[in-house]
Amino acid sequence: MLSILVLFVVCISEINCISQDLTDYFPRCSIDDSNLNNCLLNAFNTVRPYVKKGVEEIGILPFEPLVLPTFNLSQENLAANYTFTAWNFTIRGLDNYSVKEINYNPETLIFSTKMEFDALPLYSKYEISGRVLHIPLEGKGFVSATLLGPIYATIRIEGDLVEVDGVKYYNTTTIKVTESIKDLEVTAEGLFEGDKELGRVTNHLLNLFSVEIMQAITPALEQLAEERFMRFMKSFTGSVPYYKIFPKLNN
Repeated sequence: MLSILVLFVVCISEINCISQDLTDYFPRCSIDDSNLNNCLLNAFNTVRPYVKKGVEEIGILPFEPLVLPTFNLSQENLAANYTFTAWNFTIRGLDNYSVKEINYNPETLIFSTKMEFDALPLYSKYEISGRVLHIPLEGKGFVSATLLGPIYATIRIEGDLVEVDGVKYYNTTTIKVTESIKDLEVTAEGLFEGDKELGRVTNHLLNLFSVEIMQAITPALEQLAEERFMRFMKSFTGSVPYYKIFPKLNN
């Protein structure tokens, strides 16, 4: 029951060592190019084959499949109150993304993008305790699910430029993530210490109220995505000089 964008930013935040330069195949978009946004859109499409295999130099793990050793998610409000831990989390199809829109304003230093994904199958070992809506969830075992497409995600990044030893770097100050996953199909084994009847009823309820469940847990997923993506941005733009990411046409 995890969103695609959380997975996207979790995976790129797992590598801490990032090169101080970009690889040769990584597209360069000039900061003073009048068609900067078109260049960025083409760049996203150009790196798609490399994203599938991973781009270690900029902190992106292989996307097909994407395997995460472990992560935690928790929430505490009227709609949802739970803690969830996943191990060997595997998801397929992340490399099959579509970038719908990219905008970067060099004057305001604000970047935004809209992305779309198809349905995504996933599976993992898990442990959960708590409830979502009025459905109690206790147990550990194996969970398989499919996030039903189309899946949409938007990211808005704000920042400023800082100078270190005469070199300028982009300093990310704010990240806002918005996600839209309408529905999912899920089967969780090992609920309530393997009680077959309770497990059957709980899985039925999870699928019956899947739309409402996604709405309830989306705020927590967005917050986790923002925290993870901030970690990646600080590492990436804090290591690669701004004018290597966006070289000038006219020096």
